[in-house]
Amino acid sequence: MQGLEQLRLGARRGLAAIEKKQVLTSQTNILPVTFTFNDVKKLPGMNQQRTEAALAALRAKGMEFKRDESKQPSPYSFSLADVRSIYQEAGIQSNRQRLEQMGRWHGASVIAALSLKGGVGKSTTAATLASGFIHARNLIAQQMRICIIDLDPQASLSVAFGYKGLGLKEQHSAVEAIMTQASPDTLRQWIKPTASEGLYILPASSADSFFSLHAYRFADKTGINVTELLSKFVIEPLKNDFDLIIIDCGPHLDAALLNAMQCSHSMLIPVGLDPLEFDSTLKFVDRMYDLYDTIPSPILDPERIKFIATKQDASNQIHLDNYQIMMRCWPGHVLSHKMDNLRPFSAVFEEGQGQTVFTIQPKAYSGDSRSLKRALTVAENVVTEVFGALVNGETM
Repeated sequence: MQGLEQLRLGARRGLAAIEKKQVLTSQTNILPVTFTFNDVKKLPGMNQQRTEAALAALRAKGMEFKRDESKQPSPYSFSLADVRSIYQEAGIQSNRQRLEQMGRWHGASVIAALSLKGGVGKSTTAATLASGFIHARNLIAQQMRICIIDLDPQASLSVAFGYKGLGLKEQHSAVEAIMTQASPDTLRQWIKPTASEGLYILPASSADSFFSLHAYRFADKTGINVTELLSKFVIEPLKNDFDLIIIDCGPHLDAALLNAMQCSHSMLIPVGLDPLEFDSTLKFVDRMYDLYDTIPSPILDPERIKFIATKQDASNQIHLDNYQIMMRCWPGHVLSHKMDNLRPFSAVFEEGQGQTVFTIQPKAYSGDSRSLKRALTVAENVVTEVFGALVNGETM
């Protein structure tokens, strides 16, 4: 064990060095998303008259907005929080307000991002979607509140949103909330903000990898079905705090994945188009019938299981052929837009500064600005389609 202890200490020193470097980098590279007056007046549902009236009303209530007089004739610099306040003052209802008015609000909708093959871009896709639901131009008026639950012990999503060094310091997680039967108030305290107004994350912990070892014993002790632990201790307490909950699972058929499947209204399955990745997805979907036959879900609508092609290379004939096979195998379930194999998706995600292609400023991106612009267009299309297919202003 002494040898293993030395290896662990080495790993922790490496994590600490990486975290220190990332913190120093983030102090200079992260630029907030801002909007000019002209930007705001062109957003969906807004115009110049409505924007001016909302700003005047907010200023009358004592709200102040940043100005840079050197940037005339548009000196205002609005944050995303400012934009949301402007929308509210203008009388434009949020997604939740609209549903409540129609009597169709029943709590947050839950989407699980699942794949049993690592490296297909699942976490990158989940992060892009979550950020896009907040920032995408044609969805910003929805004013959504979103919580990401990271159930992958590798914690790629947590690290990407700025929660690093998970093995070095205390990090509360959904698994801990289950195993300690945390109170709703305690659970809410563990949820972390991101750099985007309205977007939150319940990070993963390095200890989460032991969940499957203890879940069945814990279920027996409490008398709760082992597949319903996440629903009882995490989803139910949070369902009225958010519009949407996105669960990112590790690539393992374990207790965490079964819990995610049981509490989800919708499912998004990223499909890598390389032969081994594609084959793995086909086998997973083949087995998914057996899983639900053994453990039926009371809330999942099979029509809301969608597949998205990831890391597509349009010049790769195998990718094109496999996408056509997807379309034939699962008609009506395959998204028409794909997460193309563009460097900005992975480069921005892997920097671990809480940025996505929706939030990083071109001047802070070290790569080709044209590629970043193309990735943003791809992401806008994907997010819009996923919203229509899996959210669509509805909750279950």
